Amino acid sequence: MNSKCVALFWNPVVRLDIWGTNTVIYSGQKRTSVKDYLFEQPNTSFYVFKKDPKRGWYFVGKTVANRRVRDRIIDRKEDNYRAPLWEMTFEPSCHFTDSITQIIDIYHQNAPRNTYLTKDVLLHTLLDAHPVSKAALSTGIIPFQTDSF
Repeated sequence: MNSKCVALFWNPVVRLDIWGTNTVIYSGQKRTSVKDYLFEQPNTSFYVFKKDPKRGWYFVGKTVANRRVRDRIIDRKEDNYRAPLWEMTFEPSCHFTDSITQIIDIYHQNAPRNTYLTKDVLLHTLLDAHPVSKAALSTGIIPFQTDSF
């Protein structure tokens, strides 16, 4: 696999990201910069999942990071933390097909109406992704690797 894959989980209740027609201004994590490097590497595909209170996580599209709009601020003395912002190009799921999006589309088409898709089922069962620790599942940015594709 030539490109890195990252699952980007977006909860519209919590996140205040700005969505345009084909761009997203995405705010990263406030207190940790461990995964910032993912946004700065070329050929990183971000698979965006949106949270629905009844359906769980569903696939909405794919993004590629263009540039950092705002740097991270960590001021421990003043207890001031500000997340970085990245400008990303967004493509809705209907604009492209690849094996990952096809698997997710098939799942959504065949799942019973009342099925709730969790991050764990999405990454481990559907995408056969590894290594994803239980601790990583609590974050909104999860890099994954799979041998199936």
